[in-house]
Amino acid sequence: MKINQKHNTLRTNQNGLASIVVTMIIMIVITLIVLAAARLSRREQQQSLDRQLSTQAFYAAESGVNDASKAIESDLASGGTLLDADYTTDCQEFISPAVAALNPDLGASVKYSCLLVDPTPTTWEGNASETSRIIPIQDKNGLPVTSVEISWQDKDGRSNFGCPLTFPAATSWGCETPILRFDIVPTTVANRNALNASQMTGFLIPSSAGATVSNISYAASGGVAVPLKQTVTCNLGNSPKFCRARITGLIGTKHSLRIKSIYGSSAVTVSGHNVSGDKIELVGAQVVIDSTGKANDILRRIQVRRSLSGEINLPEFAIESSNNICKQLEVNGSGTTTSVNPECPLN
Repeated sequence: MKINQKHNTLRTNQNGLASIVVTMIIMIVITLIVLAAARLSRREQQQSLDRQLSTQAFYAAESGVNDASKAIESDLASGGTLLDADYTTDCQEFISPAVAALNPDLGASVKYSCLLVDPTPTTWEGNASETSRIIPIQDKNGLPVTSVEISWQDKDGRSNFGCPLTFPAATSWGCETPILRFDIVPTTVANRNALNASQMTGFLIPSSAGATVSNISYAASGGVAVPLKQTVTCNLGNSPKFCRARITGLIGTKHSLRIKSIYGSSAVTVSGHNVSGDKIELVGAQVVIDSTGKANDILRRIQVRRSLSGEINLPEFAIESSNNICKQLEVNGSGTTTSVNPECPLN
């Protein structure tokens, strides 16, 4: 009888074991929560630091672009030969004291670590609007240019190509893709009359039908204001832009292309081609600056195109008016004035 009582007492004393197990489980759970919170906090700190370093690396890359641009502008102003060579294979060649003498170290482990400069890219790229852009078309090696390809689309990437062949008021234009006007003329001719005789003017009208590339034969206008209206194939499969036209039959080594976007702004890519159909390296059109910034172990890379020829602010027309234009002629010596417009009063 006594033995049984002792055994029951021992079994009763084991009831505290469950509390110990529960306590240990709670401690483990709390420990895991603390570790997870600490790890999350470290991750957020690292992400915040990475974002800060990424921003610094981006600004360092921009500094590289600005330094290269200033060096190029200064060299062009002084008639130097900085851009007689390409700098597209060695990250440090353009930076070196023997070339541009740039200082890429911005302090605090921030610098632009690679700077590539291509003064003769195979394409001109930019935006066109109601203000004309002038693009020189000339081969780096001085070889003849036989065709020019113009590729464009709406600046915002919209893809409605069902455009009318007429030129309505801007408020009535129902197509999302603008019309592109072009003027092309060889610049090796000797005088004004020859320039007028060899100029070609055309309006490229977007269309959703036809071949992949719309070919247009070069035809000098002879100075007569009879511009060409040409529908151009546009579709989402075309590259580099949705609408592509190629002007063929060019003669000579130097041409000037003037483009203007009507009924909206366009993103445009222009390339010149030789007799073999290969793209030429364009001289004097744009320079491509490719800069990589570094902050600690974070890298950011940007590419910028800068105009080499500068913006030529040619007038779009002789005069513009929302009302009737009055023109009067005075005959020399007679003292009389004659109106050539019945809506123009003489007094």
